Amino acid sequence: MTDQKSKASIGFWLIATAALIWNGLGTANFLYQLSPDNIASLPETHRDLIKGRSIYGTIAFGVGVIGGVVGSILLLLRQFWAVPVFAISFIGIVATVIPTIRLINEAQLSTAEVSLMVIVPIFVGLLLWLYARKVAARGWFH
Repeated sequence: MTDQKSKASIGFWLIATAALIWNGLGTANFLYQLSPDNIASLPETHRDLIKGRSIYGTIAFGVGVIGGVVGSILLLLRQFWAVPVFAISFIGIVATVIPTIRLINEAQLSTAEVSLMVIVPIFVGLLLWLYARKVAARGWFH
């Protein structure tokens, strides 16, 4: 008889894979924004947001998305370290978003853009951290 507690569900694999894709796209966006040529190709409002971000905000952005990729890989490998790594990633996301809110208020952005830049990353980052904790409680980690 298989130990059900240690067997991860199909939902686990779908969520963990989606987490890796989401955070991979965030990391691609982060790396894209490191190039002045790439920034120059963006609309003025987006350029202003990126240029207005402090070095600490940029570091926090990198911690958030790269931490998310590492956390996702650890989740897929069913390693407990996914929990603290997702917590660090979430802190990076919040540290990126808080100063960005001030810049967003100065820019002329649509509600959809604000949601994608502020609400969705915080929501997803929090959910991934909470999900990793749930997986740990269920005993699905090795």
